[in-house]
Amino acid sequence: FRVRKTPKAEMVSEVGQLLAQLGIASLKDRPVHTLSGGQKQRVAIGRALATRPKLLLLDEPLSSLDPSLRRSVEGLLQDLRSRLRIPFFVVTHSQDEALALGTKIAVLEEGVLREFGAVEDVYYRPRTMFGARFLGLANLFPASASSDGKSAGKVHSLLGDFQQGWGGGCPGRGHLLVRAEHVEILRDTDFGAQTPDPEIVLPGKVTDKQRRSFHSELGIAIPDETAGSSETTFGLRAVVGLESEVSVGDSIWVRIPRSAVHLIV
Repeated sequence: FRVRKTPKAEMVSEVGQLLAQLGIASLKDRPVHTLSGGQKQRVAIGRALATRPKLLLLDEPLSSLDPSLRRSVEGLLQDLRSRLRIPFFVVTHSQDEALALGTKIAVLEEGVLREFGAVEDVYYRPRTMFGARFLGLANLFPASASSDGKSAGKVHSLLGDFQQGWGGGCPGRGHLLVRAEHVEILRDTDFGAQTPDPEIVLPGKVTDKQRRSFHSELGIAIPDETAGSSETTFGLRAVVGLESEVSVGDSIWVRIPRSAVHLIV
């Protein structure tokens, strides 16, 4: 404020508004060293916003906070971003933070930009294998394309054939990406009297189950008919709720929406 030579009355008014926006107006007379971690983080954000920046740089803004405070400050930043309408540049090693706070996201590998775009595009439709593996749980199915007239532009894989417009029909190899949260687990009883649709449903066997914070992660072996042997399997990852009764050794079916499949060349 002093650098901008702001009149005192205006300064007091702006500080009051900032404190109110940050939810710490009642703490204005307390020394900073007596504040909690979350309160200190809000003070630091307030100091940065007091200069009326055209761009706000946040370096690991949530790294030192416990989970409950992290969610609180994360919500605050989302609210400020929408109300202040200034760009926020967030540097973080946390995928959760990047996906929650960003409207656009950049993924760097050893200083090289691998992905940049809207969060949904980078997560669900990455351009590179590094981007696919770096964010979330990625199932990557080997795929190939042929250039004969009948199947030009068609992608062949364990998941079936896809018309993905592969390089104008040129032969090549790549991968089909399916995020773990798009893999649905089904039992025989889920089909009733119907036969599973072979185009989108595959048989599998649960090989491992690992509990995470708010969900469980499954490892599933599915037959890989493209390998030319009935004994060959492909490892698939899926996510289920903690209440799921699926156990290691269970024979199941997995269903994957065709719309959830993305080609990476």
